[in-house]
Amino acid sequence: MVKIFELKNDKKAFWRILEAFIAVMIIASVLSFIYIRQTKKTSLDDEAQKLISLMLDEISSNSTLRQAVLDDNEVSRQKVNNALAKLTPEGFSSTFQICGIDDICGITTSFTSNEVYSDEASISVTLDSSGFSPKKIRIFLWEK
Repeated sequence: MVKIFELKNDKKAFWRILEAFIAVMIIASVLSFIYIRQTKKTSLDDEAQKLISLMLDEISSNSTLRQAVLDDNEVSRQKVNNALAKLTPEGFSSTFQICGIDDICGITTSFTSNEVYSDEASISVTLDSSGFSPKKIRIFLWEK
């Protein structure tokens, strides 16, 4: 009688199957670890961009802050800085630059974070202001 599934004492095949299984598990673990880290980073990027958009919307819609950006003096900068400090959550730091509409706004603050998130908005004159001198405000945000 011929046995189809005859158990042999073939340990070499068993060890190869076990080795392949362990290799697949290691590769799957590494790939899942990389995927989780990438998902967390994307989440932080999205959160930072939404936060900057919220800050810029607040400055654009608040007439006092709009005028402060257009005035661009020490008192008005302090008003904008106080408004940004209220909107900046724990764990983040922020700063801003006000410059002319055609100028490049760069960061002047030193920081230790790897990534700095930034966006800008143009602030134009209000209906009750005299003259036309639009400004641009750029907000910089980074993790502490």
